[in-house]
Amino acid sequence: MVELRDIFDIKYGVNLELNKLNQVSEGLNFVSRTSKNNGVSARVEAIEGVEPIPAGTITVAGGGSVLETFLQSTPYYSGR
Repeated sequence: MVELRDIFDIKYGVNLELNKLNQVSEGLNFVSRTSKNNGVSARVEAIEGVEPIPAGTITVAGGGSVLETFLQSTPYYSGR
C-alpha cells in the first residue's frame, strides 16, 4: 500500500462561490462537486488577482458527488 500523498501533491481548491462569480459563455471552467460534465458546472470570468488552477490536475469531490474524480485539461477555478 502507498499513501496518495506519496504519489500526488494534494491541495484544496480555491474555495470560490459560484453564485458570487460572473458566468460567461467563453470563460474559465468552474469545477464543483457535480458528477456531470467533468465536474464543470459553469464558465466564469477571470478574477483579477486569483490565478486559475493549472491544467493537468486531477479534481476529487470531497462533498456532493463524493469522490467523483476528473482530469482537468484546461486551467480552471474551483469551489472547495
